[in-house]
Amino acid sequence: MLESGFVSKKDSQKCVQNIDVNPYFIIVSFSEDRIYFYYQSLIIFAAVFDISWFFMGMEDFKKSSLSSLAGQLVSFTLILLFVKDRSDLGLYIFIQGINILFSQVIMWAFIKKYIVFIKVSFKNALKHFFPALQYFIPKIAIVLYTNLNKTLLGWLGTSAAVGFYSNTVQINGVLVTLITTLDLVLLPKMSNLFSHGKIQEILNVLKKSLHLQLFFSIPLAFGLLTITAKFVPWFFGESFGFITYTIPLVAPLIIIKPLGIAVGRQYLVPMNRVKIYNMAVINGAIVSIVANVLLIPVVGIYGAITATILAELFVTITRMYAFIRETHFKFNMPMILKCITSGVIMYLVTSLVTLNWSASIKTTVIQVIIGIVIYMVLMTALKSNPLYELIKSRGKFFVN
Repeated sequence: MLESGFVSKKDSQKCVQNIDVNPYFIIVSFSEDRIYFYYQSLIIFAAVFDISWFFMGMEDFKKSSLSSLAGQLVSFTLILLFVKDRSDLGLYIFIQGINILFSQVIMWAFIKKYIVFIKVSFKNALKHFFPALQYFIPKIAIVLYTNLNKTLLGWLGTSAAVGFYSNTVQINGVLVTLITTLDLVLLPKMSNLFSHGKIQEILNVLKKSLHLQLFFSIPLAFGLLTITAKFVPWFFGESFGFITYTIPLVAPLIIIKPLGIAVGRQYLVPMNRVKIYNMAVINGAIVSIVANVLLIPVVGIYGAITATILAELFVTITRMYAFIRETHFKFNMPMILKCITSGVIMYLVTSLVTLNWSASIKTTVIQVIIGIVIYMVLMTALKSNPLYELIKSRGKFFVN
C-alpha cells in the first residue's frame, strides 16, 4: 500500500480501523489530507529509534553526521527520479519520512559495543523522571511559540498568509540551523568541563564560540537581504513574490536567535541553570501568544512576524541578561562593529553590482561568491578574522 505512494479510500479506511488506538491517527483521520499525515507518521516512528543523543554525549559526531548525510543523498536521488509533479506529493512525503527513519535506525548498528545489560529498579528510574521533566517542559513551550503563529494566522487570517509566513521563516530557519550546529558540538564538552569544575574554561570557550558565531551570523543576515530579490522568483516562483518583502523583516533573527540558543546550550544547561532556561522559553511563549492574538487581526502576516521577532528577542534577552549578570561577560564590541561595517559594505557593493541582473540561480550563486569574498577580505584587512586563528590552532581553537 505504501510502496506505490498512493492509497485508495477503501484502503485508508482499513488503515484507520487497524490503528485507531493511536490518538494521532484518530485525529488526522478526520482531515481531508489524512493520507499525507499517515505517511508523515514515519517521522513519529523515527523518533522512537533516535539515539543521536547518545553519540552526542560520547562526543562522537562523525557517525550521526555520516548517517544523516547518507540518508539525505538517498532521499535527494529518489526525489529527483520519482517526484515529477503535484500528484507525487504523497510519494515525496513518504520518501522524506523514510529518509528520517533510515537515518535513525542505521545508528543502532554502531551502538552494540557500548551496550551493557543491567537490572534497573523502578525506584532508580523514577529518580531521573522529574529532572528529565524539567527539560521536557521547555520543549513544549518552544514548539508552542514557534508553531502557534501559523495556527493563529490560519485561524485569524488566510491560508495564503500561512503559506507566505511559513516560507518566510523557513529560509530563516535553515540559516539559523547552520549557525547553531556549533552549539550541539560544544554541549558535551561544556557539560564535561562543568562536571570537573572548570568554570573559567567554560567561559573561555563560550567567549570564543559566541564571537565566532557572530562572525558568521552578521554577514548571513546581510547576505539574506542581498539575495532575496533575485532568489525568491526562481526558487519559490512568481506566485510567492510577496515574501520578497517579508524575508528581510526576519533577517535580524539570524543574529538574535542563535545567541539565545548558544547561551542556553553552552551555559545554562551545562551549568544546571534549568530554571532560567525554562523561564525564558515559557515567557517567550506567553509573549508570542499575546502578540499574535493582538496583532494578527489588525495587520495579518506582519503581526505574526512581529510576534515571532518579539518572542525570540525576549528569550534571548532573558538568557543573555542572566548569563552576563552571573559571569560579567563582555562582548568584543570593536570586533562586532567591524562585522557590521563589513556586512553593510558587502550588502551595498553586491546589490549594486547585480542590480540589473535577472533573477536566476546563476545570479544568486554569483551574489553569494561576491559577498563572501568582500566580507572575508574586509575582516582580514581589519585584523578581525577568527578563521585565521582557527586554522592556525589546527583544531585546538576551543581547547584553551
